[in-house]
Amino acid sequence: MNVGIYGCIDSTGQKRKGPPGVADFSSAVLQDCAPFLMAAMRALPHYRVLERARIDDVLKERQLAAAMLGDKTRSLLGNMLIADVLMLGQVVSYDRTVSQVASGIAVNAMGIGHQRVSDSFTFSLRVVSTKSGEVINEVLVQKSVESLQLNGHVLRIIGVDTASAESGSASNEPAGIALQQAIQLAVRAITEKGIQAGWWSN
Repeated sequence: MNVGIYGCIDSTGQKRKGPPGVADFSSAVLQDCAPFLMAAMRALPHYRVLERARIDDVLKERQLAAAMLGDKTRSLLGNMLIADVLMLGQVVSYDRTVSQVASGIAVNAMGIGHQRVSDSFTFSLRVVSTKSGEVINEVLVQKSVESLQLNGHVLRIIGVDTASAESGSASNEPAGIALQQAIQLAVRAITEKGIQAGWWSN
Protein backbone atom coordinates (compact mmCIF):
# COMPACT_ATOMS: atom_id res chain seq x y z
CA MET A 1 0.00 0.00 0.00
CA ASN A 2 1.39 3.38 -1.03
CA VAL A 3 1.15 5.76 1.92
CA GLY A 4 1.60 9.53 1.91
CA ILE A 5 2.60 11.35 5.10
CA TYR A 6 2.35 15.13 4.83
CA GLY A 7 2.97 15.80 8.49
CA CYS A 8 2.42 14.74 12.07
CA ILE A 9 1.72 17.66 14.38
CA ASP A 10 0.96 18.68 17.94
CA SER A 11 -2.37 20.49 17.89
CA THR A 12 -2.49 21.11 21.67
CA GLY A 13 0.11 23.89 21.82
CA GLN A 14 1.04 22.71 25.33
CA LYS A 15 4.17 24.36 26.73
CA ARG A 16 6.68 22.62 28.96
CA LYS A 17 6.22 23.29 32.68
CA GLY A 18 9.27 24.90 34.25
CA PRO A 19 10.15 25.55 37.90
CA PRO A 20 7.84 27.95 39.80
CA GLY A 21 8.43 31.52 38.68
CA VAL A 22 10.40 30.47 35.59
CA ALA A 23 8.84 30.79 32.14
CA ASP A 24 9.59 27.95 29.73
CA PHE A 25 8.49 28.55 26.15
CA SER A 26 9.56 25.13 24.90
CA SER A 27 6.84 22.78 23.70
CA ALA A 28 5.87 19.83 25.86
CA VAL A 29 5.98 17.44 22.90
CA LEU A 30 7.64 17.53 19.50
CA GLN A 31 5.97 19.86 17.01
CA ASP A 32 6.71 17.56 14.06
CA CYS A 33 6.53 13.82 14.73
CA ALA A 34 6.53 12.82 11.03
CA PRO A 35 9.99 11.17 11.26
CA PHE A 36 8.69 8.86 14.02
CA LEU A 37 5.58 8.02 11.98
CA MET A 38 7.59 7.33 8.82
CA ALA A 39 10.05 5.09 10.68
CA ALA A 40 7.24 3.14 12.35
CA MET A 41 5.50 2.51 9.02
CA ARG A 42 8.68 1.64 7.13
CA ALA A 43 9.43 -0.99 9.78
CA LEU A 44 6.39 -2.96 8.59
CA PRO A 45 6.23 -4.81 5.24
CA HIS A 46 2.66 -3.62 4.56
CA TYR A 47 3.52 -0.08 3.46
CA ARG A 48 5.49 1.83 0.86
CA VAL A 49 6.04 5.28 2.39
CA LEU A 50 6.07 8.22 -0.04
CA GLU A 51 7.74 11.54 0.73
CA ARG A 52 5.10 14.22 1.02
CA ALA A 53 6.28 16.47 3.86
CA ARG A 54 9.14 17.72 1.64
CA ILE A 55 7.40 17.15 -1.70
CA ASP A 56 8.46 20.61 -2.92
CA ASP A 57 12.11 19.55 -2.74
CA VAL A 58 11.37 16.39 -4.74
CA LEU A 59 9.50 18.37 -7.41
CA LYS A 60 12.29 20.95 -7.66
CA GLU A 61 14.81 18.17 -8.25
CA ARG A 62 12.62 16.69 -10.99
CA GLN A 63 12.26 20.12 -12.59
CA LEU A 64 16.02 20.49 -12.52
CA ALA A 65 16.37 17.09 -14.16
CA ALA A 66 13.86 18.10 -16.83
CA ALA A 67 15.84 21.26 -17.60
CA MET A 68 19.08 19.30 -17.89
CA LEU A 69 17.86 16.14 -19.63
CA GLY A 70 15.12 17.51 -21.87
CA ASP A 71 13.19 14.80 -23.71
CA LYS A 72 15.01 12.03 -21.86
CA THR A 73 13.44 13.06 -18.52
CA ARG A 74 10.38 10.82 -18.64
CA SER A 75 12.28 7.71 -19.70
CA LEU A 76 14.97 8.20 -17.06
CA LEU A 77 12.87 9.35 -14.10
CA GLY A 78 9.57 7.62 -14.78
CA ASN A 79 6.32 8.58 -13.07
CA MET A 80 6.00 9.40 -9.38
CA LEU A 81 3.92 7.05 -7.26
CA ILE A 82 0.46 8.11 -6.13
CA ALA A 83 -0.57 7.47 -2.52
CA ASP A 84 -3.44 5.04 -1.98
CA VAL A 85 -4.06 6.52 1.46
CA LEU A 86 -2.85 9.38 3.62
CA MET A 87 -1.75 8.78 7.20
CA LEU A 88 -2.66 11.79 9.32
CA GLY A 89 -1.19 11.83 12.82
CA GLN A 90 -1.49 14.43 15.56
CA VAL A 91 -1.33 14.88 19.32
CA VAL A 92 -4.89 15.90 20.19
CA SER A 93 -4.81 16.36 23.99
CA TYR A 94 -2.35 16.95 26.81
CA ASP A 95 -3.15 16.79 30.55
CA ARG A 96 -1.10 17.04 33.75
CA THR A 97 -1.70 15.53 37.20
CA VAL A 98 0.45 16.45 40.22
CA SER A 99 0.42 14.50 43.50
CA GLN A 100 2.45 15.51 46.58
CA VAL A 101 3.14 13.69 49.85
CA ALA A 102 5.09 15.07 52.81
CA SER A 103 5.77 13.69 56.30
CA GLY A 104 8.05 14.40 59.26
CA ILE A 105 9.09 13.33 62.77
CA ALA A 106 9.41 16.01 65.44
CA VAL A 107 11.95 14.18 67.63
CA ASN A 108 14.90 14.58 65.30
CA ALA A 109 13.26 17.06 62.92
CA MET A 110 13.30 14.52 60.13
CA GLY A 111 11.16 14.97 57.06
CA ILE A 112 10.64 13.52 53.62
CA GLY A 113 8.82 14.80 50.58
CA HIS A 114 7.54 13.13 47.45
CA GLN A 115 6.14 14.66 44.29
CA ARG A 116 4.91 12.77 41.28
CA VAL A 117 3.95 14.48 38.04
CA SER A 118 2.06 12.51 35.42
CA ASP A 119 1.64 14.08 31.99
CA SER A 120 -0.61 12.18 29.60
CA PHE A 121 -1.18 12.88 25.93
CA THR A 122 -3.45 11.32 23.32
CA PHE A 123 -2.19 10.57 19.82
CA SER A 124 -4.60 10.20 16.91
CA LEU A 125 -3.79 8.36 13.67
CA ARG A 126 -6.28 8.47 10.77
CA VAL A 127 -6.25 6.64 7.45
CA VAL A 128 -7.83 8.69 4.66
CA SER A 129 -8.54 7.38 1.16
CA THR A 130 -7.09 9.56 -1.62
CA LYS A 131 -9.81 8.35 -4.01
CA SER A 132 -12.84 9.34 -1.97
CA GLY A 133 -11.48 11.41 0.93
CA GLU A 134 -13.21 9.03 3.32
CA VAL A 135 -11.71 8.38 6.75
CA ILE A 136 -11.22 4.61 6.50
CA ASN A 137 -10.11 4.08 10.07
CA GLU A 138 -8.79 5.86 13.14
CA VAL A 139 -7.06 4.90 16.39
CA LEU A 140 -6.46 6.87 19.57
CA VAL A 141 -3.50 5.99 21.79
CA GLN A 142 -2.95 7.48 25.25
CA LYS A 143 0.55 7.57 26.75
CA SER A 144 1.72 8.90 30.10
CA VAL A 145 5.02 10.66 30.85
CA GLU A 146 6.08 10.18 34.47
CA SER A 147 8.29 12.48 36.56
CA LEU A 148 9.27 11.66 40.15
CA GLN A 149 10.97 13.83 42.76
CA LEU A 150 12.09 12.67 46.24
CA ASN A 151 13.70 14.78 48.93
CA GLY A 152 14.48 14.46 52.62
CA HIS A 153 16.05 16.46 55.40
CA VAL A 154 17.34 15.93 58.95
CA LEU A 155 17.88 18.65 61.56
CA ARG A 156 19.66 17.82 64.84
CA ILE A 157 20.88 19.98 67.72
CA ILE A 158 24.32 19.01 69.02
CA GLY A 159 25.14 20.96 72.12
CA VAL A 160 24.72 24.60 71.18
CA ASP A 161 25.19 23.89 67.48
CA THR A 162 22.66 22.86 64.84
CA ALA A 163 23.43 20.32 62.13
CA SER A 164 21.25 20.04 59.06
CA ALA A 165 21.42 17.64 56.13
CA GLU A 166 19.25 17.56 53.04
CA SER A 167 19.21 15.43 49.92
CA GLY A 168 16.97 14.88 46.94
CA SER A 169 16.69 13.20 43.57
CA ALA A 170 14.52 13.50 40.49
CA SER A 171 13.85 11.40 37.42
CA ASN A 172 12.00 12.31 34.24
CA GLU A 173 10.79 10.12 31.41
CA PRO A 174 11.75 11.67 28.04
CA ALA A 175 8.64 12.95 26.25
CA GLY A 176 10.18 12.19 22.84
CA ILE A 177 10.57 8.50 23.63
CA ALA A 178 7.02 8.33 25.00
CA LEU A 179 5.67 9.92 21.81
CA GLN A 180 7.67 7.51 19.66
CA GLN A 181 6.25 4.55 21.57
CA ALA A 182 2.70 5.90 21.20
CA ILE A 183 3.15 6.29 17.45
CA GLN A 184 4.54 2.76 17.09
CA LEU A 185 1.56 1.39 19.02
CA ALA A 186 -0.88 3.39 16.85
CA VAL A 187 0.71 2.10 13.63
CA ARG A 188 0.52 -1.50 14.83
CA ALA A 189 -3.11 -1.04 15.89
CA ILE A 190 -4.14 0.55 12.57
CA THR A 191 -2.34 -2.22 10.68
CA GLU A 192 -4.16 -4.94 12.63
CA LYS A 193 -7.46 -3.22 11.85
CA GLY A 194 -6.48 -3.08 8.18
CA ILE A 195 -5.68 -6.80 8.12
CA GLN A 196 -9.06 -7.58 9.67
CA ALA A 197 -10.77 -5.32 7.13
CA GLY A 198 -9.00 -7.06 4.24
CA TRP A 199 -6.99 -4.11 2.92
CA TRP A 200 -4.31 -6.40 1.51
CA SER A 201 -6.52 -9.31 0.45
CA ASN A 202 -7.62 -7.75 -2.85
